[in-house]
Amino acid sequence: MHTAETLSNQAQSILYELLYGPEHPYLNKFKPDYTKLSINEVNNWFRAIYKPNNLIISTTAKLPADFLKRPTGREMKQEVLVSAIPPGYTDGPAQRFLASDAPLSTVFLAFPAPQPQEADFFTGRIVQKYLHHQLWLSLRQDLGYCYDLQVNYSYLNEPTAPTITIAFQVLPENTEPALDAVFRVLDKLETT
Repeated sequence: MHTAETLSNQAQSILYELLYGPEHPYLNKFKPDYTKLSINEVNNWFRAIYKPNNLIISTTAKLPADFLKRPTGREMKQEVLVSAIPPGYTDGPAQRFLASDAPLSTVFLAFPAPQPQEADFFTGRIVQKYLHHQLWLSLRQDLGYCYDLQVNYSYLNEPTAPTITIAFQVLPENTEPALDAVFRVLDKLETT
């Protein structure tokens, strides 16, 4: 199996180190020590940065001086306040997600997937890419329900079983129709 550190993994490791500090159990993705994790720390982290219209960027490049003053820039150690709604967001579906205290439903759907040593592994990767594309078209472009849709494929042998995970946030009143749209895409995948 390929074990070289990819640029993506390096960037993720740098991001985690900036967020949690060196030697944090999150930094070891192969054998994390979950006994050292604080659920309060995790909850605070999610409340602080996992909101629609926030962008988390991991980079080694020098950022412009005004980067943290921009609405999509976010400094992990202090809150970035935007005094006015940016002009580009004053109309359209994105407008519904600007308030940081908006009630949101977070949806996670996960399915078992093949491990890297199994023959169907690359089929699982294709299914992940297909689902991401189809759900993006349906939930984001056609219906305007969610801002940030993710379809991830975790395939490490330890400590987790390989899964394909669909994750998104919607306004509470859109939860049921959004799930219906997801199940329609899954039904279409099953019948093809």
